[in-house]
Amino acid sequence: MTDLFSSIVKLKLDVRETIMSMTTESKLIDTIKQIPYIYAKQMVALGYTGQVLVSQMGHLQATGKWLEDNPVAVLTNLLIQEGTHKEDAVEIAEKITTNFRGAMFEYSLHRDKLENQYSAYTPDVFLEKCSLIVEDILKQY
Repeated sequence: MTDLFSSIVKLKLDVRETIMSMTTESKLIDTIKQIPYIYAKQMVALGYTGQVLVSQMGHLQATGKWLEDNPVAVLTNLLIQEGTHKEDAVEIAEKITTNFRGAMFEYSLHRDKLENQYSAYTPDVFLEKCSLIVEDILKQY
């Protein structure tokens, strides 16, 4: 099962090419602001499978079957390249990653058939929250 989940993660959640093409088309800070939303959109597209992947993320990371990139390192490098937030890049990257993981966790608990018994993070709410994560954090700096 771990190998199946790993295949889905690598096939559907490896969005590096999308992010890199956006970087060449727009300002780097605009691309950075979109990263959580891009991942969230892919998770929502996977439906229930995306929610299950999130619930298995710790196990997949521990067995080396999650995405290879360290999200904090990637975001830190992008923030340093962008230049506006060089001094706080690591702290900002950690906050973005933590907030996104929290949003993913809340989304993974949402169940339509249980009338939101677990979480109010419907797919639409999840996408909306993820579209604002970076911008909300950058307002603090």
